[in-house]
Amino acid sequence: MKEFLHQKQIPFEERDVTRDPEALAELEAMGVFTTPVTVVDGTVVIGFDRARLEVVLEQRLAEEKGGPERASESGPEGGDARS
Repeated sequence: MKEFLHQKQIPFEERDVTRDPEALAELEAMGVFTTPVTVVDGTVVIGFDRARLEVVLEQRLAEEKGGPERASESGPEGGDARS
């Protein structure tokens, strides 16, 4: 997941749900109980679903008309690609 985001030059916030109780609580509040999770402007992508991420990120770019992307990825090794 992180490599994918780096390759796309997408800044992201990585959060480790095993060490960050707030990050874990946020996932639980969304009804998500697995990692990794990527959240882009409120759109949740569970697991590393490359095709879905491509679509979500392209939609964000279209909305911003070329503006910078920001994602958040959550996982046991950290990661919360959220906007």
